[in-house]
Amino acid sequence: MTIRGHLKFRYRLMIWGVMMTPVLGLSWLYSSTPLNHSFRSASIAIVEIAVMLLFLATFRCPNCHKNLSTISRQVLFNPGFCNCPHCGINLEQTT
Repeated sequence: MTIRGHLKFRYRLMIWGVMMTPVLGLSWLYSSTPLNHSFRSASIAIVEIAVMLLFLATFRCPNCHKNLSTISRQVLFNPGFCNCPHCGINLEQTT
């Protein structure tokens, strides 16, 4: 698996986490009373945000361990973007 492939796999895991949180939360909200409904809705939103922030905080180059979250779109979806801007490692290299 290439470095880019590994980063795409982690991106897909984040997407599944963001999609499954409200799906699982709906059953939790269905059993709520009007008083704690807003608390449960806020809890689900906080979990969603935490999943996305966790992805951004851990989106790092495997070679130099510098954060790539600011350029994650180019790294994941632009095949012409082949190198880490910090250390220059080729993202098509196998791990």
